[in-house]
Amino acid sequence: MCKIINLIAKLFLHTKECIKNAIESIKDNPGYYSQVRMLELMYPNSIVSLRADGYLEDLNLITEENAYQYYKSMMSEDVFDIFVLGDFDFNDMETYIDKYVLLNRTQPKYNLSHFLVSDKVEEEHIYKEQMDINQSKLAIGLKIDDMTDYEKNIHFRL
Repeated sequence: MCKIINLIAKLFLHTKECIKNAIESIKDNPGYYSQVRMLELMYPNSIVSLRADGYLEDLNLITEENAYQYYKSMMSEDVFDIFVLGDFDFNDMETYIDKYVLLNRTQPKYNLSHFLVSDKVEEEHIYKEQMDINQSKLAIGLKIDDMTDYEKNIHFRL
């Protein structure tokens, strides 16, 4: 049992180090960095402005114990999808998932809508950052006013 605990601890520390490296290297990908910065500037204090890899100050607060507590909370309360691929009996797999994965589930407490409504923007904002790179990166963001419910449900990329 002690070997398993040591292995889990090593894996946890290795994973934290990998995440730390990803956070610290965000500027190594100027295209991605420009999109992240644009969202941070357009939607401060909003869910869309949060970086997918997170922030160093938050990473330093994560311990094995609070990560496990969060995992248990996520498994019991959050909305998530389960994908199973391979050669198996559907009914057996459904029984297994119900018995071991979905055990002690409560009704998800979060709103599933991630559609943001923001105040009308009356003026444009231009932000510039200098980087030591050979090619410029341009990120243009826009907010669309007065969308219909149908338009809000269409996912598109510009």
